[in-house]
Amino acid sequence: MASVVFAAGILGLFLLNRDPTVRTSKALWIPFAWLLIAGSRAPSAWFATQALPSADDMYLQGNPFERNLFSALLFLAALVLIARRRKVVEVLKGNAPILLFIFYCAVSVLWSDYPSVGFKRWTKLAGDLAMILIVATDINPSVAFDRLITRTGFLIVSISILFIRYFPEFGRSYEPWTGGMHWTGVTTNKNTLGLICMLVGLHAVWRIIRAFRSGKSKSRVRLLAVHSGMLLMVLYLLHEANSATSTSCFMLGSGLIIAIGSFRWARKPRMVHILALGAVLLAACAAFFNFAGLVEQLGRKPDLTGRTEIWSVVLSQPVSRLFGAGYESFWVGERLVTIQKLAHQFANQSHDGYIEILVNLGWVGIAFLSLLIVTGYRMITRAVRRDPVKNCLALAYFVAALTYNFTEAAFKMMDPVWICFVWAIVSA
Repeated sequence: MASVVFAAGILGLFLLNRDPTVRTSKALWIPFAWLLIAGSRAPSAWFATQALPSADDMYLQGNPFERNLFSALLFLAALVLIARRRKVVEVLKGNAPILLFIFYCAVSVLWSDYPSVGFKRWTKLAGDLAMILIVATDINPSVAFDRLITRTGFLIVSISILFIRYFPEFGRSYEPWTGGMHWTGVTTNKNTLGLICMLVGLHAVWRIIRAFRSGKSKSRVRLLAVHSGMLLMVLYLLHEANSATSTSCFMLGSGLIIAIGSFRWARKPRMVHILALGAVLLAACAAFFNFAGLVEQLGRKPDLTGRTEIWSVVLSQPVSRLFGAGYESFWVGERLVTIQKLAHQFANQSHDGYIEILVNLGWVGIAFLSLLIVTGYRMITRAVRRDPVKNCLALAYFVAALTYNFTEAAFKMMDPVWICFVWAIVSA
């Protein structure tokens, strides 16, 4: 009964959000499938019937089904981009820092202890850019991205609530040591559920602001109802999933969208810089210096739930500080087992995107990422000056990505935060 009701509700959301007057390419379904996988769980996890492999080799084993699925999506994406090669070249000309970063990631595979693993993961990083290019070269790029996030949110958010409430074997998980329950929905952990809710929620806030500013129209009430409903579902999941990082980033990003989208004084170039940089500094002070006790107010310990211990253990590992261990090659093999023993907890990431870049790509990788951030920020703020209401979502995604990576590692392939971060820069 619940499945039928939710299926009807999701169908209703799709129908209410339709706008037959604006066209987008059918190729948009390719990045939709890609983002749907990135924002939920690995395809093989839905059909898992065997026990997980041990920690020392779980990241070395491939999956034929997933390999074939991703290869098919990349092949289809390549066909689309070849057909749009002129537009693709135009977009890439203005985004050299992204190409430099991805190229260096490919080169770093050469000194990885597991080059085949690093290369396979790099192809997914290149796939992220390919999916973004499909959106950026669409007939109507801004509408294409709007539909991409909307469709993804309709499915992931709605089905997550269905699973949590009525199919707990799929939508909930339990800690093996304490037995504590976490809401995971269609994802594999509460933090992933939180981050996809954060991204969908920011988009819903942006759509609501735009609907209010569109004046009286036939579609205004319909769009307000659809996206207000999505926002309520996102807030419900964020509260119950108890993902502090995603919740705080959602609050910061929403504040930017509401301020720039609603008030003239916030659209002045100086105020845009103050709001954006102020949000990043506030998050940094809260995360690293516990400014005004904000960490405790979010229900977390001053050590950020053991993250500080993980950071010290990760940074103590003997890898090249200049070049790193190679793209996505740090958390592989014996090093993974060693870190988990030293940290006395399960860990498969640094819980800090900047430390993650440092150990995988070294200071050279940090330099390329910094170049991408600085040039990206300049392009996005210029876009905000041209059209504040339209481009404030890109700024919110950009700031949310920077702050999210203070306590989670999201500058990596097939992470929705990374995908939206790169889109924000490319769209500008």
